[in-house]
Amino acid sequence: MSRAHGRARALKAFTSAALRRIKAKITSSQAPAHVRHSSLRVMRGTLVVIFQALLWPVSASALFTVSLQESNYEAKLHEDVRLECLFSSVESPSNLTVIWSRVEPKQAVEVYRLERGKENHLYTSAMFIQRAQLIHEQLKKNRAVLHLKKLQIKDSGTYRCIVKVKDDGDYKQVTLSVTAPYAPIKKAIMKTGQDEVELSCESQGFPSAQVIWSGGQQHTNLTEMSNSTTRSTDEDLIHIISKLTVKRDLVNNYTCSFLVKGETQQTATFSIPDELPSHCSTPYVWIVAVVVVLLAIVFISFILRQKNRLNESSKCAFLFPHASSATTDSLLTVNENTLQICDMNTEESTEKPQSLRNVLIRQYSQLYTNAEMKSTLVSYALLNKYMFPVNC
Repeated sequence: MSRAHGRARALKAFTSAALRRIKAKITSSQAPAHVRHSSLRVMRGTLVVIFQALLWPVSASALFTVSLQESNYEAKLHEDVRLECLFSSVESPSNLTVIWSRVEPKQAVEVYRLERGKENHLYTSAMFIQRAQLIHEQLKKNRAVLHLKKLQIKDSGTYRCIVKVKDDGDYKQVTLSVTAPYAPIKKAIMKTGQDEVELSCESQGFPSAQVIWSGGQQHTNLTEMSNSTTRSTDEDLIHIISKLTVKRDLVNNYTCSFLVKGETQQTATFSIPDELPSHCSTPYVWIVAVVVVLLAIVFISFILRQKNRLNESSKCAFLFPHASSATTDSLLTVNENTLQICDMNTEESTEKPQSLRNVLIRQYSQLYTNAEMKSTLVSYALLNKYMFPVNC
């Protein structure tokens, strides 16, 4: 296109020089004045016709231009958007080359490329290769429409649309702004002293917001008394926490507002002291709760241990009853492992466990004094020796 303009400027300069030379010759001639003026008008008209004829191919090619219907686009996070530029009529869209690139912020990256009707992803940035698409049907309508999907905050910037047909071309630039409305405000109240509480407002969005605090019936501006902190999230959103310390016994309403470009996006109001919880988020409540839980665990453990001891005592009472509450035969059928447990639980001294034989003799030697019962007891003891060889 620059070559075409150069040719046009050269032809214009040539025509102007020719007109000056012809005018000089006619003026210097000896012909009457009216003849000279008439000849000058005729020659000037002839040169203009010749100039237009020579310039026509250049002008025709220079008419290929790119224009815009809209220069600024705004879209929301995770949504889609279509950027559009218009170009002059062409004989066949298959000869078109369309290049969309993001030139701001630096460094410039290519978004989409169509070369003579064929897609070329060789130079396309990885961040756009799955999300950028040219609407081919719109090329027939002389529109180069770029469709961007699943917008991210970092997609914001200046985009350049270049359209070429053979050796001619033109370009225009558009601006895209990706925004994220601020989320509903999360309120929090925390006790900071005997007579003070801290009010907190938390939200996130994009672009950066200004947090304004006000209080009282006159809506006095309290922003200078507040403290705000910001950080960037994984999605490049701006996370803001703003805090204001006030007197807890002062009846008042406090409002925090998130403003973006002077417009309020979110607002929240605290009613003091109506909204003050009884604990005011004091850490001592958590300490008391932990102590109560620990005491409950200790108490339950103690009860379970006492219950287990009572159960063991019951077992031992069953195995070794007094007087005639059990017979010798029932004792001889008791498993020695159970007997050992009972013996260890009931006699927690340094005395070694005795054998079943000694235990039986000790328990029943006073109950049976006649020779026949003693003989029977010894027989049972001998039987235990062979049936239960392991000592208790």
